[in-house]
Amino acid sequence: MGCGSETITEDAPIQPSGGICDAAVERLEACGVPVSEPFDCDPTVEQQACQADCLANASCDDLTAATDRAPSTEASEDFWRCVYGCAGQYECADGQDQIPAVWVCDGETDCADGSDEENCEPSDAWFECTDDSDAIPSDWVCDGTPDCLDGSDEADC
Repeated sequence: MGCGSETITEDAPIQPSGGICDAAVERLEACGVPVSEPFDCDPTVEQQACQADCLANASCDDLTAATDRAPSTEASEDFWRCVYGCAGQYECADGQDQIPAVWVCDGETDCADGSDEENCEPSDAWFECTDDSDAIPSDWVCDGTPDCLDGSDEADC
């Protein structure tokens, strides 16, 4: 794991052996979360580097909840805000709110004015999580990072 003789406590920050992608893998492993091989992370791709940073800095509780290893708990709002924020922001038509771009046309109204669900068409650009908890961009499917609460975007890869 690259940690030498250091003792890792559940929420201790990981000192990566190299790069943000390695830090994410080391954090997942330190928390007992299985990591698919190969872990699909390219630090030169902004969204992947951003998500890896979210994983590397997440608590073990958030990581296990997000990967459905602790079904009685939920990952924190701050964790999901970090992950979803990696896809960029959408400004609601009324100019009052900004929401994660992945929430646009996801079937749930997030803007007070409803503009995030206007003019939406069914699209192959979105993957509907098996448990209907969310819809994620299709390019997040089988990318080595579980984005659905039930992990269905990384199943059968």
